[in-house]
Amino acid sequence: MGPVVMLAVGDPGATRSREGCAALSELGVELHVFAPAPTAGVPAGATEPEAIPHFRCPAMRAFLEEQQRQDAPDLAHVEELVMAQYAGLLPYPRVLDRQKIEWRFHEAMSVVEPGRREWHLSQAERYRLQEQSLVGRFDRILVAGAGDRQTLEQLHEPGTVVEVPIAIADDLVALEPRPKGVSFVLLYGARDYGPNVDAETWFLSAMWPSLSDRAPSLRLAVVGSGSPPPTAIQPGADPRVDVRGFVPDVAPILSDRGVLVVPLRVGGGARTKVLEAMACGMPVVSTALGVENLGLAPGRDYLLAETAADMVEAVLALVRDPDRAASVGSAGHLRAQAHRWSEIDRMLEPMYREVAQLGSRARFCSLAQATASPAMDRGRRHGWRASLRRRHLLDGARDAVLRTRWGPSLKRRLDAVVARSSRNDAGSLGRLAARVIWRLVRHH
Repeated sequence: MGPVVMLAVGDPGATRSREGCAALSELGVELHVFAPAPTAGVPAGATEPEAIPHFRCPAMRAFLEEQQRQDAPDLAHVEELVMAQYAGLLPYPRVLDRQKIEWRFHEAMSVVEPGRREWHLSQAERYRLQEQSLVGRFDRILVAGAGDRQTLEQLHEPGTVVEVPIAIADDLVALEPRPKGVSFVLLYGARDYGPNVDAETWFLSAMWPSLSDRAPSLRLAVVGSGSPPPTAIQPGADPRVDVRGFVPDVAPILSDRGVLVVPLRVGGGARTKVLEAMACGMPVVSTALGVENLGLAPGRDYLLAETAADMVEAVLALVRDPDRAASVGSAGHLRAQAHRWSEIDRMLEPMYREVAQLGSRARFCSLAQATASPAMDRGRRHGWRASLRRRHLLDGARDAVLRTRWGPSLKRRLDAVVARSSRNDAGSLGRLAARVIWRLVRHH
């Protein structure tokens, strides 16, 4: 394979962007950062998730269109569902990497954020529609664990969804010698991320008061970027609570006499913080959801606690028994080694080479493959078929006119068709083709 070209949405002039370009350049990676288009709110009747427009970038689209006129890359790696909107501009093997299933995430958040229940449910439905549009569009879809893989396997072409474990840096190691015992509780994670906001609120309201009463010498450290919303419970003026915010180098904290508490009640996303703590030998107390996709053994690699009372008791057990804390930390440390990047690389490289060899094979699975799942009811299956028909037609139109010069003559004919048509619907395939072909001709 040749050089790597990375495209990102962000502020091209930001210090972080410039530093990223310089650092990646030393590794032979060419980074381009594109500013997103201004968003003017969500129009009435919109069907796409609200996050999608924030990653819509005309300059990136123009770059990809120009790329089509040059030598095709071996493959495209697309990070997260919000960037899948560019799939149509990537006419070569494609891989989509996903940290979570977005529609399941919003369905879960509708329970823990009742004040935003309707919004979360509407976003869940929009992400479900987007999921339909992805059927057959990617050669591989990477997920972090078995649960996500089993869910998406019902919806996508067989062999498409691949489980790739979460990875951590090889050089993240505990500072030696690691002190014995537990003197503080650590809450670690982005503090403005919905599930973490709920977890921190639950801990501060239902666990910390009991812990601070029963273990007066215990301290609480809160580490992570961002700030929780004003409606969330705040740590207050307790002198034993240290809110440190973003910490550039977290290894010294994870190597200290602490226990990582993960009171997560709604899932979605990587569990990198758990693996980082384990890699440094810090014991972990978590809900099952908090260590989802990691394949850990409760009681050995971490302590399982599903209720506030159980979590308090688990933390106190480690505070009172330094040997047990060390044992759990050591077991977790050994388990984390399988998640080092050097180990995950051995799995990824053969997969990328296999996908790259696919070349320009047809990307759209048959209607029978895509809609045969018994989990799909009749109404959903009908909508899925209609969506797939549009996708087949759209891609066929692209293949037919991508490099043509039909110009004004076709424009007049297609404009006449479009002018007579009403808004698109599932059965208006001819009108849809007219619109698509004209857009393609106009841009190429």
